[in-house]
Amino acid sequence: MESVSVTPEASRKSKPDKDRQRNDCRIFLPLTPPSPTEGEGPSDSYFFADPKPGNAPPRTPGEVSFAARGRAMALVTIAVVFACLGTNGSVHAWPPDWLAHRQTSSPWNIASPTFGGLQVWTDELVYLDWRIQRNTVSGHYRLLDDQDYRQAWGTFQHCRARLDDLKHERQLAPMQGTVVIVMHGLFRSRHSMSALVEALREDTDWTVINVSYASTRAGLEQHAQALAKVLDNLGPEVNTIHFVAHSMGNLIVRRYLHDVDVGRGGGWADPRLGRIVMLAPPNQGARAAEAFRHVVGLEKMVGRSTAQLARDWDELSETLATPAGEFGILAGGKNDDQGRNRWLDGDDDFVVTVDETRLAGAHDFLILPVYHRQIIKDPLAHQCTVRFLQHGYFVSPEARHPLPIDVSPSP
Repeated sequence: MESVSVTPEASRKSKPDKDRQRNDCRIFLPLTPPSPTEGEGPSDSYFFADPKPGNAPPRTPGEVSFAARGRAMALVTIAVVFACLGTNGSVHAWPPDWLAHRQTSSPWNIASPTFGGLQVWTDELVYLDWRIQRNTVSGHYRLLDDQDYRQAWGTFQHCRARLDDLKHERQLAPMQGTVVIVMHGLFRSRHSMSALVEALREDTDWTVINVSYASTRAGLEQHAQALAKVLDNLGPEVNTIHFVAHSMGNLIVRRYLHDVDVGRGGGWADPRLGRIVMLAPPNQGARAAEAFRHVVGLEKMVGRSTAQLARDWDELSETLATPAGEFGILAGGKNDDQGRNRWLDGDDDFVVTVDETRLAGAHDFLILPVYHRQIIKDPLAHQCTVRFLQHGYFVSPEARHPLPIDVSPSP
């Protein structure tokens, strides 16, 4: 009778289906071949790692410690998020400005790199490229140098005192003459305006200040208050202030002008105010934002300022002033009736329509063939911006296209 050699593989194939299905779940893991023993050849075999918990290799103390730290950090993060959101879903300071109001000595600091302030930091003082920022969650402040390294933190007074010391040590002169304030738009940071800032610095001898604010963490009124603090801290030797703003940054400038005028009883304009260039401004609201007005939890997800654009434009527009000085508007579009976004009526830059950018009283108006996000990086837009700030027109005096009071569409 012929003998039949049954290999382990054949033995497994002869098992019932249920057993075979269990074995199919096993994982082949390569092993370092063991040293051959006498009478045996080298082994290139693999072994089956059964996924049953009982066969799992024990974790090292380092792995256990790492997993425990990970769970702890996750719990702390969840607790902080819920504490910051509160029961009504609105963001508030937690702890409630506990560090901003402490009158203790300045906290110990290690100069450390930062991202420069993204969506939780708002500038309240900017000196050249140095800045004092407020954290919209904790309420504490920090001082960043021109390389975005943290040089101090604690209260505003602590940071201001440290900045004054550093200015004295390094013999930094105060800002004077003409200053250009640059404001980014919604969901962006000051880094998005870097190309425009460089163009302004190369083509003029003015001081250019790139302002950062937490666009998704507060409403327009809070952003306007922070802008007011930036202007108050420019120093007495600054005599002219120009503005260049992109998208929602223009609404913050207009809200600031309204609040200052109302606060002084009306009919007042800052004598330092120069010209303003508005890049793709939603001066008449934004239908693209209104499409999200019925989204549940909109304010929690994208901030109060976005919710204001989407749901409260009629009320919001009453608090936006028309600049008393010369201002020009650069809009993006194709200069036709179709635009780039089929969901918007008329010409548009994919986010804001040309009609939505218009504001009665504009000293000049120009449409450029760019998208909403590209206009801040477009070289032609940079040239037009510098020319308007210097001379009051985008192209030439003859090509100037003002917007009279009676052509602006109703909000």
